[in-house]
Amino acid sequence: MNKLFKFKCSFALVFSMLICGSAFALSGTNEIGIFMDPDGDVNSASYMATPLTPFTAYLLVIDPVNLAYVDGMGTPPYERTMTSVKGFECQVLKDMPGLFILSEIFNGNMINIGGGNEYIVGFADPIPVINGVVKLITWSFMVTDPNPREIYLDIMPDFQSIPGAMAIVDGSITVYNLQACWPTSGSYDAPVFGINAEVVATEDESWGSVKALFR
Repeated sequence: MNKLFKFKCSFALVFSMLICGSAFALSGTNEIGIFMDPDGDVNSASYMATPLTPFTAYLLVIDPVNLAYVDGMGTPPYERTMTSVKGFECQVLKDMPGLFILSEIFNGNMINIGGGNEYIVGFADPIPVINGVVKLITWSFMVTDPNPREIYLDIMPDFQSIPGAMAIVDGSITVYNLQACWPTSGSYDAPVFGINAEVVATEDESWGSVKALFR
C-alpha cells in the first residue's frame, strides 16, 4: 500500500464519519492498551505464556472522553464522557518471530482500511462504553518458546488524522468527534503488553504533561 493510497484512505475514514473537529485528551483519559482482562485491569497487561498454548488478549480503550462535545441544541462545546466509540486509528506492533496470531476478532461489523500492524477502523455500529472500557479487538495469540516479548502501540507511520497521536471516534455525534488517544504504558517507547515479560499499565506524570501541551 503506497503512501498516497494510505493518505487517501485515512481521509476517507475521517470524512465518512463526518468528522469536523478534534481535541486532545488530558492525563488519564482516552488511553489504548492490551490486556488479558476484558475489563482492563492494570495488572493484566502481561502474561506468562506456555509455549504452543493459545491465550486471549484484548485491545481496549480506557476512559474515553470527548473534550469538545456538541449536543446539537446550541449549547457551547463541553467535556463529556463518551458512551460509545465508532472507530480508531493506531499501529499495534505485534509482528515478531515466534508470536502467532491465531485469530483476530473485531467487536462488531467494521471496515479496516489499514493492514498488518496498521489499523484504520470504522465500525458499522458504535461500540458501547461499559464501566469506562471499550473492547475493540479480541486476539488469540500463541508463542513457540518462553522468550520474553513486548508489544507496543504507535501512531500511523505516514499520516495521522490527528498529527502525533493515535485516534478514536466518539460514536454519539457527527461533529467534533475525533479525539486523540495515548498508550496505557505512558509512552510510545514503552510496551503496553508483555508476554513472559513484566508490563503494568500505568499513567506516567511526564506523559500527562506532554498530553496537556496538545489541549
